[in-house]
Amino acid sequence: MRIERYIADDTKTAMAKVRAELGSEAMILANRRVGGRVELTAGVDLEDAVEAPITPRQAVAPRGFDSRIASEPLGAYDPQSGVYADPTRSYPMETRARAPQDMQLQALEQEVSRLRGILQHELGGRPTAATVADQGANVGTNTGAREPRAMLRQRLLRLGLSRSLAEEIIGTLPPVRNLNDSWQRALRKLVSIVNTQALPADRDSVFALFGGTGVGKSSTIAKLAGADVQRFGVHGVGLITLDNYRIGAQEQMSSFAYTLGIPLYPANDRQSLALALQELQGRRVYIDTAGMGQHDDRLARQINLVREQEQPITSLLTLSASAQPSQSRALSSLFTRSGVTGAIITKVDEATSLGGILDVLIRSRLPLHVTCDGQRVPDDIQAADGQVLVRRAVELLRSEEPGVDGQIGPSQAPTVMPKGMV
Repeated sequence: MRIERYIADDTKTAMAKVRAELGSEAMILANRRVGGRVELTAGVDLEDAVEAPITPRQAVAPRGFDSRIASEPLGAYDPQSGVYADPTRSYPMETRARAPQDMQLQALEQEVSRLRGILQHELGGRPTAATVADQGANVGTNTGAREPRAMLRQRLLRLGLSRSLAEEIIGTLPPVRNLNDSWQRALRKLVSIVNTQALPADRDSVFALFGGTGVGKSSTIAKLAGADVQRFGVHGVGLITLDNYRIGAQEQMSSFAYTLGIPLYPANDRQSLALALQELQGRRVYIDTAGMGQHDDRLARQINLVREQEQPITSLLTLSASAQPSQSRALSSLFTRSGVTGAIITKVDEATSLGGILDVLIRSRLPLHVTCDGQRVPDDIQAADGQVLVRRAVELLRSEEPGVDGQIGPSQAPTVMPKGMV
């Protein structure tokens, strides 16, 4: 293949030069701006280039190639020796054939070098494999000082955090010189900014759980109510359901209420909800709402239905750890504006990463009250613990990267409800 470069004031002129010298079969290999002008790298198959030999003005001589070979006669070819026999000199045939190949390699090397520079700039100095192998060592040079920071950023991103939160955490740390030490500090910082609080322990409290479809609100309510039955007895807990949309929703809540031995009241408007709250006065009440998309108009009506009640109601957002962070972020933004004051995380056992849901909680500034990690009622529910969640997030990361160190403090088992609510 014959490779040539053409520089002109504009693309049209450069293309005209390509067609004039290489013919209509030429292919454009690269195109870039050089000092306000256009540079095209074009190539044509050698069979098409036989009748258009390289002239001294066009030639870009590769390293180790004698340009005289292209213009001087070579004499008769000897098929046994593979050279052109000339009375005064002899050149191997492969030397002449290597000229267009070297030119092609030179052009490709330049293009690869340019692309490598672009990638390194966009990735912000992403470490090489050799650097990763030495990730725990102290690095003293300026270039090396940037690599542990970039490696720490990449690890936080793989944990599931957003780039902005990862940068904020790194910004609070001392200069990153040792990856493992900085990783431990970053994890401790992450634990400190996860806001966890116990639910109010008062018996005379009302909680409404909101969330998207399939996040596990109903089963979470059953777990919360089951834990409270152990503390207050069957006469101290009650349930209300606003879910009149899903088929079988009220039957599911009726089954939970029957199993726990507590009353359940359905409601579908402001008046019926007020009457249900009055009937359950003095009890700890949980209100189940219908799971809907954030753009569903019926969702806004349920939110307003709860907010319009005279009796104080604590609204909690239920988020699934197995959901996409973008979906949880959208729900968090909607419900935070609608008066939600706390959060619950469900399906921790089904998640492949926990960094995303932790990022959503930190960004929303919602306190996390409890987490759920199974289907057993009321066993699979725990008081929220930032250290436990971060350690579990690291364990999920270690399942993909075994070399990641996850020690962020003394081992601590999650507190099973209802102790965590007192």
